[in-house]
Amino acid sequence: MRSGPSTPKSDAPSRESRFEIRPLLSAGPFCPKRPRSKTLRRVLGVVGHVFAPQPGSAAIRQLCARRAQHAAVSLARTRDTKPHAASMLLPAFRRMRPLLLARSLPCALARTFLLALLATVSAFAAAPEKFRAGDGLFTFTAWDGPPLPVYFHAPANVTPATAIVFVMHGQGRNGDEYRDQWSDLAARYGFLLLVPTFGNRDFPGFESFNYGNVLAPDGTRRPSGQWAFTAIERLFDHVKSTAGLIAPTYFIYGHSAGAQFVHRLFFFLPDARAARVISANAGAYMLPDFKTAHPYGLGGSGVTPADLKTALTRPVLVLLGEADIDPNHRPMPRTPEANAQGLHRFSRGLNYFRLATEQTVRLGVPFGWKIATVPGVAHSNTLMAPAAAAHFFGP
Repeated sequence: MRSGPSTPKSDAPSRESRFEIRPLLSAGPFCPKRPRSKTLRRVLGVVGHVFAPQPGSAAIRQLCARRAQHAAVSLARTRDTKPHAASMLLPAFRRMRPLLLARSLPCALARTFLLALLATVSAFAAAPEKFRAGDGLFTFTAWDGPPLPVYFHAPANVTPATAIVFVMHGQGRNGDEYRDQWSDLAARYGFLLLVPTFGNRDFPGFESFNYGNVLAPDGTRRPSGQWAFTAIERLFDHVKSTAGLIAPTYFIYGHSAGAQFVHRLFFFLPDARAARVISANAGAYMLPDFKTAHPYGLGGSGVTPADLKTALTRPVLVLLGEADIDPNHRPMPRTPEANAQGLHRFSRGLNYFRLATEQTVRLGVPFGWKIATVPGVAHSNTLMAPAAAAHFFGP
């Protein structure tokens, strides 16, 4: 039986057989929602054309399309966690490997795919991360210590010149609450608020957080890369590089246990890039005196006389609530060494500032510290925060 003349097959791909990027962007296991990034949508569109039907295995082409889309979407999702460029490259190259090893994949297609994906990765790695306005959370890992949850609040318009403010939580390790108590101030003054959270599991006790994780249990110094103070410097660099900020310095404030942390910063890191440190209502202090043992003084801390001189010249504000005068308030330290500093937090802060003033006179160095009080405020970060923000950014 004779059949009719056959119709020649066209080499041009049909509309139905062509790799359609729009349906895959809106649904499917590799992309549950359409990316909001215009750049990502453009790149996916280019990849879609690259993988239009051509000689070769249809299964390979479909795999290429899905892998390419999966890699790009992975990059988009990774951007939300504010990683370094290196961590953005790895997911894409892991997904490229089986494609490049597939024997039935034409060499030309492999080269085209490689160039397209490299262009995608380069665009994402080079583009600065942007903090979305409002509250958020990310995990910071680019230092030698454990991962740190970082609660943040970004103002409506983050520009390269936006200031960066670190707020250090208290003994409750409640970074989310401190972020909430400072969010309105960040919106009002237009600064990027960062609240790194040093949890009890990874930073147990006073030594690990309040005192900066500098000394090991045997009294020896840990490597500086593991100090909690160093984490602040590394986080500052990370946020600047990923968000495209240019601020040369940062502001840092701590209340209660956080105040114990921040008032030690310049002693252990004399070159820290803090434009101003505000220590609010600390329960006890590391006195600027080598005759008193650490943690209540500099004895055995590893701080040198040169470090002391530098620390006394740096911009520090001791901020005290005038009503923080409860001698039995928990969790104020009540060891003999702490009680020797004063009956309550207010008196201890006054004595700390007085001793620092006397040291500058004895050492003959200019004094960079100041002291201020907040009338009617007891041990409350919520009520101390507006006064601190005004000292940072007010006239």
